[in-house]
Amino acid sequence: SDFSCFDASNLADDCVRSIISTLGRRADRKPLSQEQRDELFAFFQTSTADGGGKRVAMESIVARLLISPHLLYRTEVGQPFRHLLCRPIFVHRFSLIGNSEI
Repeated sequence: SDFSCFDASNLADDCVRSIISTLGRRADRKPLSQEQRDELFAFFQTSTADGGGKRVAMESIVARLLISPHLLYRTEVGQPFRHLLCRPIFVHRFSLIGNSEI
């Protein structure tokens, strides 16, 4: 398991940092900077202190990572495709199967 340290009833700070780093790298498609990791961990601590508990705070971290524009959009490098520098991933996937009118 990628997150063998995860135990919702007793979530240690080191485990949270590990999850942030691993999921952040996957969602952002590159390693997160130390500043980004620290900001997400501070968000986790604030969410925990607000009374939601560690599990709810961890769910909030995952939600933030899943709505990252780096996850939702694929940045094109080079010449723009039909004047678009960014386009949703699903459009890119359809263009691979030959439907260029999307």
